[in-house]
Amino acid sequence: MKCPQRLAPNFAATNVSRRHHLLTQVAAMAQANTTSGTLVAKRHRRFFPAVGPRRQIAGPTIQLCEVPRPMLKHNSYFDGKVQSLGFERHGRKQTAGVILPGEFHFGTDAPERMTVVSGELQARFTKESAWIVYAAGTSFEIAGKSGFDVKATAPTAYLCEFI
Repeated sequence: MKCPQRLAPNFAATNVSRRHHLLTQVAAMAQANTTSGTLVAKRHRRFFPAVGPRRQIAGPTIQLCEVPRPMLKHNSYFDGKVQSLGFERHGRKQTAGVILPGEFHFGTDAPERMTVVSGELQARFTKESAWIVYAAGTSFEIAGKSGFDVKATAPTAYLCEFI
C-alpha cells in the first residue's frame, strides 16, 4: 500500500508543544484527505543534524493511508427473522446470514447456491414439491428468476452465493 509522505518541519521544542504540533498536523491532514475509507496515521522518525547552539530534532513523518474497507450491506427480511450481511469476494456477490425459526418464501433474480453453515434447513422449490432437509455442510442451488420456500425449526446460519 503506497501512502503519500508528509514531513513535519524541524523544531526544537518541549514534548508538550511537539505533541500539540503533531496532533494539529494530523488533524489538518485528516480533514484535507477525508474522501472515503479509513485514514490511518503512521509515525516515523527522521533525525537532522544539529543546527546552531541547540540540537534540532525533526518532528515525526506522517503518512496518511486510505485503507480499503470491504463494502458490507445489512439485509433484514420478515420483520428481522431473516438477517444477512452482503459482501463481495473475488468479484462474486455473497451473503452470510441467520434464519430464525419459521417458514419463509424467497424470490431470486439470479441463480443462487445456498449452503447451510450451522443448524438445519428445509427447502422446497415449488408449492407442490416435498420439503427436503439440508443439514449443516450441505447446499442446494436455485435457478434465477424463480423462488423457493425455506423452513427452520431452530436458528440456522447460511451462506448464499450468487452464481
